[in-house]
Amino acid sequence: MAFYTARYDAGFKNAIGCESQKDLLKYFLEKTLDLSIEELVLDPKELEKPNIKIKTKTLDVLVKTKTETINLEINNGYYNSLPIRNFAYISSVFSNSVFKGDDYLDTKMHIQLNITWGLGIEKDIKSCYMMYDKDNNKCYCDKLKIIEINMDKIMNMWYYGDKKKALEYKYFLMLDLEPKDLDVVCKGDKMMEKYKEKIEKLNEDPEFIEVVSKEKDAEMVHNTLIKEGYEQGISSRNIEIAKNMLNKGMDISTISECTGLSKEEIEELKSK
Repeated sequence: MAFYTARYDAGFKNAIGCESQKDLLKYFLEKTLDLSIEELVLDPKELEKPNIKIKTKTLDVLVKTKTETINLEINNGYYNSLPIRNFAYISSVFSNSVFKGDDYLDTKMHIQLNITWGLGIEKDIKSCYMMYDKDNNKCYCDKLKIIEINMDKIMNMWYYGDKKKALEYKYFLMLDLEPKDLDVVCKGDKMMEKYKEKIEKLNEDPEFIEVVSKEKDAEMVHNTLIKEGYEQGISSRNIEIAKNMLNKGMDISTISECTGLSKEEIEELKSK
């Protein structure tokens, strides 16, 4: 029987990124970002948009602390436009925050933490991006930072390399391990053991399994789109993928996020 981990949005949101698990989310962010967080508030996940023609952006997890705004994105696969998509998300959060503020100098540090599968083991485990002029050694804006974690390399290290080294990244490692390995990684850490208990309990919940199964199916369809779309034409292929997903009974929001089609366009396909 399949064991669904936190590499899927539903797994992460229900096991860590939710109000009932806020203490675990705080702990996770403190450890992975090396922060000290006094208090943490979960924000609504749908970003404001200035007009109806701009696609609605749905965040995985958005939290605010006294000194930071943190957008956490779970990327269960990599494709060429993913960095653009993620940058659009954090840019929207940043611009909304700046325009609402009274003083630009008081703007909080904005961090996007991308936990990404599909980067390949050749790339670094951790990359940090800022608006920076490398030639002149100058930072244009020090209020925006994007951190990307290469889960492929961490998981490969655990299964095929140096497990002791892999444990240095145990807070990420735990997100994609099954019960037997979770026992090893989480043992002795109360908060990580809490995560293990929660994700195992979720895997006994038929409703959760149904949601993640659809999410996994959507990801597989999405990966097919990425592999074949460039050869067959992105626009027409997106329509075909959307039709297939509709036939599988997937919800319109998921289809929209995977294909880039608007909800209105998908509703029109549904009526045909």
